Amino acid sequence: MQSVVLVEKIMRLERYWYANRSLREKKNSRAIQEAEVPNSDHFGSSPWSEDNMTTAKRKRGSGENGISFALFMIIIISMTIVVILAMIKIYLSNQIYYESRRVNYIEREVSALREERMMLENQVQKLKFKNRVADTIFVMDDGEDGE
Repeated sequence: MQSVVLVEKIMRLERYWYANRSLREKKNSRAIQEAEVPNSDHFGSSPWSEDNMTTAKRKRGSGENGISFALFMIIIISMTIVVILAMIKIYLSNQIYYESRRVNYIEREVSALREERMMLENQVQKLKFKNRVADTIFVMDDGEDGE
């Protein structure tokens, strides 16, 4: 089922790509025709005139490669901020992990100590009971010997 859906998506993408390719070729051929006839009255002013060149440069807002120094700096600063925030997140995650390990260790110790405390209380209760029973037997024995 998924493979059929994937094949359909791929086919749609190929049709879209071929349709856009033919549109791009048409646009390029028009641009070539316009470039061949720069002084034609049909196109208005020449595409090579000073006004059109400066307008194109203003629209781009940059030098030859299409990216200005300010945009480049904004990208670098943004990437730096993202990396710094990622490092802070990783550091905090590691610290939380190690603290949780310490807490779990201490909780296990507390649990073991509580169990040991209950065992010791039971032993104390047994000894108290044994002591009381032994004292009453001893007292009884003393009472019988004295008569």
